[in-house]
Parts: sequence; structure tokens; C-alpha cells
Amino acid sequence: MKILFVTPWYPDEERPNSGIFIRGQAVALATEHEVVVIALKVDYTHFGFSAFTSTQSFNNGVAEHRLVIARSLPFYNQFNYLRLALKFATDVGTRLKPDIIHTSIGYPGAVLGWRLSKALGVPFVFTEHTRPRNNFRSFWHKFATVAGMKRASEIMAVSSALANEIAPLVGRQPVIVPNIVDDKKYRGVRTVIATPWQIGFIGGMNTNVKGLDILLRAVAKIEQPFFLHICGDGTLMPEYKNLAVELGVDSRCKFYGFIDPVQIPGFFERIHFLVCSSRYETFNVSLIEAMACGLPVVSTKCGGPEDFVSRESGILCEKENAAALAEAVTTMMQEYSRFSPQTLREVASTFRPEAIVKKLEAVYTSAIRELRQ
Repeated sequence: MKILFVTPWYPDEERPNSGIFIRGQAVALATEHEVVVIALKVDYTHFGFSAFTSTQSFNNGVAEHRLVIARSLPFYNQFNYLRLALKFATDVGTRLKPDIIHTSIGYPGAVLGWRLSKALGVPFVFTEHTRPRNNFRSFWHKFATVAGMKRASEIMAVSSALANEIAPLVGRQPVIVPNIVDDKKYRGVRTVIATPWQIGFIGGMNTNVKGLDILLRAVAKIEQPFFLHICGDGTLMPEYKNLAVELGVDSRCKFYGFIDPVQIPGFFERIHFLVCSSRYETFNVSLIEAMACGLPVVSTKCGGPEDFVSRESGILCEKENAAALAEAVTTMMQEYSRFSPQTLREVASTFRPEAIVKKLEAVYTSAIRELRQ
């Protein structure tokens, strides 16, 4: 099968974690199929009415085409972006002759998928990884996003919470296809035996969505000795460091900044359990990665984690509530011994590449069959 991915989220040198889960799908599919990815990006540092650059590279069997479009005038910028992206994708698609187009992120993914499907005469399926309303920057963006999603042969969401948020917009229930987590990368991780309690956090800091402020306020309430390992970077890091000082927990916190994905297993070797303090999550790969290491987790009820965090794998608590999170972390310390590393690894194994590839293949096959009928 020939599969053409079109996505605005994809790793590059400036954003090594952006859309890393999309690359994971592409690489996993490439073991059985021919996969080509078109990654789209706007360069806001350069101006030009129709200026763009394109490059091609290969990664683990995947042909990756990158289109970087220079910013232009307000309003015209969106038209120019879609115009150039569609032309580029049509040219690549014409050479590939794909059996299926797989786009992601409502705007511009669903919009481009709809028009590209028309141009190439093949079905397109769509995966949403973020909240739909994040794409609704204007009435036009909302209209275009919803119109594009409705025309997909199949809509996929990475969690039940996200699927339930999309359904009223499109008039049908999306198929749930979670993100891939390659548990093989974490099989060699050794469980930490150090004292005091070593707590982990992984999350970006360009917005407050990951709730590090909530976690810092929560651990400030904990009486047991602990050390908090904080992985992630972003514009809010100075603010969080200042908050740690204000709360008197800065001596018990270490801010690592960005950690390369290949070094994440080493991060997990330093902690007893991982905490997700998010205000909202559509999935949360880090929690599954922790489980793949045999580590239990604590998470707020923020959407995606409710699909896989159960009594056997961790503890859930109310979101945006520092007291509730402090209680959950304390309970984890008290009940830590009841969590089975083997059980946790079994939970993580359900997200391994071969399992998710089968789900994607089923969606693709159904879309192709529907078009031919």
C-alpha cells in the first residue's frame, strides 16, 4: 500500500518533539508499506508573497518532504499557505500515486486532505491530535476545519475524550486509534531504589497546559521527603523556577530543560513514578513510556489518560486542584509496592507499533473499499 502523510506537525531541528508521534506512525507503517510524508511549516522570520523552500530526506524507510513557506500579508497569508501547500502536495502525490492520504491536525490538515483527495482521486483519512477548538482562530478557520473533517472517509482521534469532543462537530463518532509507544526502547530501564522519593514530570513549558504550576503547589504540601525531576523547556520556565523558590521547594527540584528523546529512558531510571498534572491532554505518550519502564503513574483526569490509567497502572485525581494532586502523590508513596512492573509493561505493550499499525491498516482498507464501491 502507498500511503501519503500530510501534516503541519513533524519533528525538525527547531522543534525536535513536534509531531514525533506522527513520525512514529509513519516509521511503523514503513516496515510493511511505502510511506511518504509531507511536513508543512510557516517561516515567520522571512517575508515573501510566494516564497518557499523545500527539502527531501529519508528516515527509517520514510521519504520526508519538507515545505517551508515564508509569511506574507495578513489574510493573504492563509490563502497563500494553502495554495502553495496544495500545489506541492499534489505534485508529490502525482508522482507517488498513493492508495490513501492520511492527514493530521484539523487546520490545515483536514482542509488540505479534502482538496488533495479531490485532486488525486483517492480517499483521505484524518487524525486529530489536538482539541478542535485550538484550530478555531476565526469563523473561517472553524468553518474550513469542520468542512474538511466531515469529508474525510474516516476520522480518527487518539483518545475517547477527544473523540467525544469531535463527534458533535462532525455528526459521527471518530474511530479511536492511540499514539504509538515503542515499548522495546524501555525494556532495559532499571527501577530506581534511591531515597527519598524521586518524582518525575515531563512536559513543554510554552503554555500552562501541562500544569507544572499545579504540581509545584502540590508537592509543597507533601510532608514526606522527595525530589522532583522536571523535564521540558519553554518560555514559562523562569516563571516556574521562581514559583519553586516562592514555595520553598527549589532545593528539591531539578529543571533539566529539553531532553533528547533517545535519552528519556535514562530519565526514567532516576524516578520512582511519573506525574501528569495537565489541565488537558488528548493522550500523553510520557505516561505510557513510564509504564513501559515498569513505573506507575499519577495523573489528573484531564482527558486522554483516563483511557489507560487504572487502579492497576496508577492513580487518577481531579484536575486543576493542587490539594487533590498532593493527596494522589502521597497515596502513590503509600501504595507504591502494590504496583506490578510486569502488569505496567503489559498495559504499555498494547500501544506498541505492530498493534497500532493493524488499526491503521483496517481504517485505510475500509476507506479504499468504500471509494471503490
